[in-house]
Amino acid sequence: MERKGIIEPGDKFQKVATGNVFTITRLVDPPGLPSHAVLRGEWQHMGELLMSVSALMDRSLYRQVYE
Repeated sequence: MERKGIIEPGDKFQKVATGNVFTITRLVDPPGLPSHAVLRGEWQHMGELLMSVSALMDRSLYRQVYE
C-alpha cells in the first residue's frame, strides 16, 4: 500500500517519557491550526487524545513504532 503522507491512521508512536504506545485513529486539519492526529492508547480504558503532528515527529517526545 502506498503511503500518502508522513504519518497515517494506523501508525503507532511510543511516548519517550512513559513507554506508552498510541495508535493514530485519524488525522485532522483544524482551520488556522497545524495538523493534528487523534491517538488512542494501546491499553484498556484509554480515551482519545489530540496531538499535533509536529509533536509526534519530535523524537525527544515520541518515537514511531514499526511492527
